[in-house]
Amino acid sequence: MNNNGNNEIKVGDTVRSHDFPFHGKDESGERACYVEGIVTGFERIEGCERYVIEATRRVFGGKEVEAEEGPFYPPVNGTKSWLGGETDGVEKLTVCAMCGHAFKLDEDLHCWDEDYCSEECEDQDRAIMRADAARDAAKYGEL
Repeated sequence: MNNNGNNEIKVGDTVRSHDFPFHGKDESGERACYVEGIVTGFERIEGCERYVIEATRRVFGGKEVEAEEGPFYPPVNGTKSWLGGETDGVEKLTVCAMCGHAFKLDEDLHCWDEDYCSEECEDQDRAIMRADAARDAAKYGEL
């Protein structure tokens, strides 16, 4: 099983599990249906290796809804699907250090989501750049 390419998912990871990945992995709009949460383990259920995910957020039809109690058990990425092909509906996420919002990691360490923390993230990013500049100035000043 490929377990999501190079981003192997393990216990403790924050993930997004798409309900209907064979229809696409929409993150907004009426086709967006997924659960976000923490992987707490793996279980074999009905002959299929599955992630055990404790939900922290649930989106259905593009709208945030209350997550049901108890864990979710999507199949581990790379499991043969009865619809053909292999499953790949679970994505590893990064958690924004500023606001706790989970997002797919591109190159930034902040989510930059206007609804969450863009202003706080921008302030933090400016502070990091100032600290880096001061460190570099001190380092190169010593040469």
